[in-house]
Amino acid sequence: MKRKYTLGEVILVGVIAFMVLAGTTYYMLFFKPKNSLELYQSISFAKDFEEAQKLSAAGYEANFKKEGYEYISRGDTTANRVNHFTVFEYDEKSYLIMTSPGT
Repeated sequence: MKRKYTLGEVILVGVIAFMVLAGTTYYMLFFKPKNSLELYQSISFAKDFEEAQKLSAAGYEANFKKEGYEYISRGDTTANRVNHFTVFEYDEKSYLIMTSPGT
């Protein structure tokens, strides 16, 4: 015999699903850098090396060294330019496109 769900139970499940979806979207929009400029700012203002290292892509954390973090986060150094690279790969050719934030 199938159990019928009450309106309250259906609403509760809907609210929980909405909260999970909204929370995930909020996290992705506001806590992850969306471009190269935000990544640079997140690294330079990180509280410590471990926090900055977590911004690396999964599996590449070891490529980000503590010396690099210390240099970026020093108060007397600023970046000359922040660039973003995009690669279009085809069967026989690849194209590398360099842009800067906002262009």
